Formats: sequence, C-alpha cells, structure tokens
Amino acid sequence: MRNRLGAAVLVTLSGVLSGGWAGAAEPARKVGFVDLQAALMRTEAGKEAARQLAQKKQTMEKILKEKDQELGKLKGELEKQGMLLSPQVRESRQWEYQLKAREFERLLRNYDDELRREENVQANRIAQELRRIVEDMGREGGYALILDRGAVVYAGGAVDVTEEVIKAHNAARKAPPTKR
Repeated sequence: MRNRLGAAVLVTLSGVLSGGWAGAAEPARKVGFVDLQAALMRTEAGKEAARQLAQKKQTMEKILKEKDQELGKLKGELEKQGMLLSPQVRESRQWEYQLKAREFERLLRNYDDELRREENVQANRIAQELRRIVEDMGREGGYALILDRGAVVYAGGAVDVTEEVIKAHNAARKAPPTKR
C-alpha cells in the first residue's frame, strides 16, 4: 500500500515536472522551496508574537519567583523552628509547606502549558497566512511545485522564495484588509 502511494506520488510529480498533463497549454516547470520556519520567525508578525510571548513569560517568571521565595521562607522557618514547635504545630506547618509546594508545581505546569498553547496558536495562524501567500506566489509565478525547506535535502535548480514570502507577508499585514 505504501509503495503504491509512493509510486503514485512519483508518477504525479514527474508528470507535473515534465508538463505531461493533457490539456495544459504551457507546463509550469519551475520548482521552488521556502523555509517556512525561518519565514515564521522573520516576519513582522512572527517577531511581534515572539515579543508578546517573551513579555508574558517574563510576567509569569516574576510571579513564580515571588512564589518560590515565599516557599523558601516557609521552609526556612520550618527548619529553624522545627524542634521548638509542638508535634501538632510542626505537622500543620509541614502540611502547609507541602500544599504550597504542590500549588507552586501546578502553577509552573499551568504556565508552561499556557505558553506552549499560545505559541502554537500564534505559529499556526501565521503559518496559515504564509501558506496562502506561497500558494498565490506559486500560481502567479508559474511554479509547478514549492516545497518546505525542511523536507528538501537537495534543491539544485530550485528557487528559494523565502525572502519573497517574508516581504509579501509583511506587506500584506500593512495593507488594508481585502475580502477573500
């Protein structure tokens, strides 16, 4: 099954590249590639998303640092006064410390998850915009194929369109919105 699919893809690609489609007036023969990861990071939208995430992370780290200091203070007090406290009070403070330590760990995980989720949302949104630009560029530029650089091992005669995609994306974000 997998070999048949691979063979079908190769036959299709060779047909596209050789211009062998019936009814095609002028075959598109250019092949290009784009580094979507680099484009994502170098567009104005990508840079702005990275700035926002860094700012959010910094705020979260400040809160975590304060919570960690509170936890350290509570642990220090417990260690200093441990032997002087009655067993009931000591147990109560140990329980309080353990509770706060679990809350800290939960907050840390929640912040990590939130940052990761936000990064994925932003990256997916920008990547979708970049894909539309690549599709338009491919159609208008007469490309038979534009591949993601991550999937290309060798691109001898292929054209790198990454810079064009970045410029087009930045220009599209500055232009007034159009209906699609």
